[in-house]
Amino acid sequence: MGAVMTLVILGSSLSKGEDRAVGLFEKQVRPILEDRCFACHGNGIKKGGVDLDAASPDDQKLWWTVLKNVRSGIMPPADKPQPNAGERKALEDWIKSGAFGIDPANPDPGRVTVRRLNRVEYRNTIRDLIGVDYDTTAEFPPDDTGHGFDNIGDVLTLSPLQLEKYLAAASSIIARAVPSVPKVVAERIIPGSTFRPSGGAVTDETGPTSISYYKPAKVSNTVSVEHDGRFQLVLDLSATERFVDGQNDYNRCRLIFRADGEELLRREFARQEGNRLHFEFDRQWKAGPHELTLEVEPLTPDQKQVRSLAIRIQSVTLRGPMDQRFWVRPTDYARFFPNDVPKDAVGRRPYARELLGRFATRAFRRPVDERTKDRLTALAESFWTQEGQTFESGVSQAMTAVLTSPRFLFREEDAESGSTGQYPLVDEYALASRLSYFLWSTMPDDELIRLAGEKQLRKQLNPQVKRMLADPRSAEFIRHFVGQWLQARDIETVLINAQAVISRDEAPNPEADLRRARFRELNRKPAETLTDAEKKELQEARAAFPRNFSRFREFELTRELRQALRRESEMLFEHVLREDRSLVELLDCDYLFLNERLAKLNPWPMTSPPASA
Repeated sequence: MGAVMTLVILGSSLSKGEDRAVGLFEKQVRPILEDRCFACHGNGIKKGGVDLDAASPDDQKLWWTVLKNVRSGIMPPADKPQPNAGERKALEDWIKSGAFGIDPANPDPGRVTVRRLNRVEYRNTIRDLIGVDYDTTAEFPPDDTGHGFDNIGDVLTLSPLQLEKYLAAASSIIARAVPSVPKVVAERIIPGSTFRPSGGAVTDETGPTSISYYKPAKVSNTVSVEHDGRFQLVLDLSATERFVDGQNDYNRCRLIFRADGEELLRREFARQEGNRLHFEFDRQWKAGPHELTLEVEPLTPDQKQVRSLAIRIQSVTLRGPMDQRFWVRPTDYARFFPNDVPKDAVGRRPYARELLGRFATRAFRRPVDERTKDRLTALAESFWTQEGQTFESGVSQAMTAVLTSPRFLFREEDAESGSTGQYPLVDEYALASRLSYFLWSTMPDDELIRLAGEKQLRKQLNPQVKRMLADPRSAEFIRHFVGQWLQARDIETVLINAQAVISRDEAPNPEADLRRARFRELNRKPAETLTDAEKKELQEARAAFPRNFSRFREFELTRELRQALRRESEMLFEHVLREDRSLVELLDCDYLFLNERLAKLNPWPMTSPPASA
């Protein structure tokens, strides 16, 4: 916990008392340098390019080199007179306070660079804000990295391409989530798994049902409708095949789809190579139950089966009745429009202002000003007053504008009201965002925003950090921090030739080298030029290769093994973090986190992790 609090609160501290630094240098530091260092780095001598004669107290690059070498004992060399403990401490203290301006009593957090949401943060924020899982990995270009991390403010620039992607993403996300009309045709999706053979039990499972090409089969389902009217049936199928060998499978079948015994579709199928198929039918139905059946008739019973061909029933979608009297609210309508839309313009404006103010407050992660609410309301009204548009479409357009605002794409930070001093505190809304994006890689939740609004978050920092670490969302911090800090996420993609690695540790085998060379020689020859003896020799060599390569399989970096290696690193860090253990255990712990696959590769005795502190 102490480590997390340090990362959240502290930054580097700088203070430039140059006059005092020069005075201390001349009084305390220069005599040490003259006595211990000038023999090699002064009086005109510049060994290693280090010249202390004219060293300036603000030459941080030089003093950083001095500090590292003196603290590690590299300088002065072992055969030269060494500074005593007091001299070393005086030199180190001056470099920290004089050259680098570190003042523990007055820490400087450094400058703050406005941070753009990176791909992970954007995806998680959209998920929590709107409920859409937007694939930023596929839609956005990769984020730049700094010091190995992709959430460094200085490198998270906004390119013209990135801006275009954000504009397109906002429109796509809002179109997927926010209804643009108050009523739509009722729609019911009937999973393929609910189609059963005669006498088979109907279940509530989701997913497809597969019917083989090779045997007669008939499956059915019964759906009920409440009202008379016109309906639309949408049949979604896919044709699948499982590879058996290199031969083609010429089997065919006929699929028949019926509704209440009336044939709606009759079609022959051969190999379809996984194609998705979509069929629509209009029906005039009476209220009550209606039977849907799908029947497969094999057409080539004598044809050899060399693959596994099947028709997969994905789903049947039932839309209707089409009469507007029976239309229903769109999915998630109440989430975005909890109250009935007023009929008159006078009532619509305040309702839109309320909806957009609430949405923008969550999106901007802080309360929005009145001017912003007015502008968003005016934008929405300019759309819903157009011919053919609705109140909902106007509000959705204003929501799109919110998602393209810099206040959403960037993490806005203001100074705390009433905070004084050279380095004022950030306000509590900014602190809430710092916490949430650090530990959860997403927007603050309601509790963080509530505490920030009450100006109680800073007082409740310890309990909130504990709460956030206990939340499952903190797995985002562990996965992305460890993945970038230790480059653990590269494990899943780095290319490693197991044969080359293992062969490097084997003793030289001239005979094996000759056999490989001979095999390559025979393999390059045209088949028609080979003698019978050479063909036999080549065949024997090919038969021997699987046996030779089998010894590498145990060490092959499969997908499962790579994931286990990554999780091992994450679980070690997670254990130290959640149990508030010493950070030193990341370097010298005597326990491991292994599954069965990793345990087989582990050369050390197994041990359990220590009990919680």
